[in-house]
Amino acid sequence: MEAWGKIVGDFIAAHSAPVALREGVLYVRVLQPALHYELEQISKLEILRKLKQRFSGKIIRDVRFRVG
Repeated sequence: MEAWGKIVGDFIAAHSAPVALREGVLYVRVLQPALHYELEQISKLEILRKLKQRFSGKIIRDVRFRVG
């Protein structure tokens, strides 16, 4: 959780949270549909790059966002 805030910044961290890591896929709950779109369409590759850099690509190979 602490790493999530450092990777995505305070605003996004306040409106989203990692909920599970299964088979290399990090699942993230997002509070608003607009933020979901932003993360999925615009920021996903950069967030994934930072996650892989911090935790290695073997641990996290993808990130998926869900509104809820």
